[in-house]
Amino acid sequence: MAVSPKAQRRPKKTFSLFPALLVLVLLLIAYRQLRKDLLFVARPLRVGDEEEKVAFATLLLPPDPKETNLVEAERYFTSSRTLNYQLQHCKSTRSKTPIPFLVLTTPDVPHYQAIQLADEGATIIPIDLIPVPTWVKPGVSRWQNVMSKLRLFELTSYSRILFLDADTFILHPMDGIFSDPFSYPTNTSQVVAKESKEALLPPTYLFASLPEVLHTTHPYPPHAWKSFNAGFFLFSPSILLFNYYLSLLNTTNKFDPTYPEQSLLNHAHREWGNMPWQRLSGRKGEWNINLPNMNDVRRGVRSVHAKLWWEGTELQRNERELRRGWEKVRGEMERFYYERKRGHRREGVD
Repeated sequence: MAVSPKAQRRPKKTFSLFPALLVLVLLLIAYRQLRKDLLFVARPLRVGDEEEKVAFATLLLPPDPKETNLVEAERYFTSSRTLNYQLQHCKSTRSKTPIPFLVLTTPDVPHYQAIQLADEGATIIPIDLIPVPTWVKPGVSRWQNVMSKLRLFELTSYSRILFLDADTFILHPMDGIFSDPFSYPTNTSQVVAKESKEALLPPTYLFASLPEVLHTTHPYPPHAWKSFNAGFFLFSPSILLFNYYLSLLNTTNKFDPTYPEQSLLNHAHREWGNMPWQRLSGRKGEWNINLPNMNDVRRGVRSVHAKLWWEGTELQRNERELRRGWEKVRGEMERFYYERKRGHRREGVD
């Protein structure tokens, strides 16, 4: 039987695009990771260079006058001392390069606390309280003076500062944060029109933080909420920025005053505004987590924000292992300063 010429034709070869697409995707992923790595090391920290004068900082407020137990009254003072020890002296958490630890103290902080912190290596910066309008009613009475945290932005002799609340516990060295890809100033946008009562914005700004965590039970890394916790942020001091914050503070009902300075800063650096906050990368582990758990620690979080001197609330417990870790470091701190003071006394006798 004769076969038609059409039937005798050899079938055409078909080529699948899938392998080529897969290779392209893998190359793109590799490029993005390489670019991220290069960004992370492209601008190394140069401590000592006038343009790169950086610092860690916290705010120390006075003890609660209603607290009659001296140990409880001095919890934040003790935590500030522990934080200073971890950042400057503890072998497992201190910085590789000397970075000052600034402690802002309000006029009503006991004088002996400022003297002791200075003796232990902290840089004490006395500040005046920022007057708070009557419309600002904090959710907790001891937060009445937390707006004084804004005084940080007046410290223009420093180019960049990492603020940590006094109840921060360090797990790994923190100096690498100054080389994070999102730790540098960026241009201020003009997408939102300036309101009449608002002060001028700076041409550039730096405000970087991490998403707020709402409960001790959370994934790692935590969910990327649009708001941040004001207990941990990296910024560039700026008088223009400071004046802008004050203009928001003096505009009635501009923000929710329940969490005073946190609400103000979240409004100033809202995602849809002219100065949106930047999310720190966490390339080598999240830099900080509020309301932490042991899974965060095991996964490599570098610092945690929690009052680890107590068990926490029934709904949001501070895990026992974390509390034991904090207590251990606090004991190490006390022994370190005791031995150092004893050594100084011996040198005086000799």
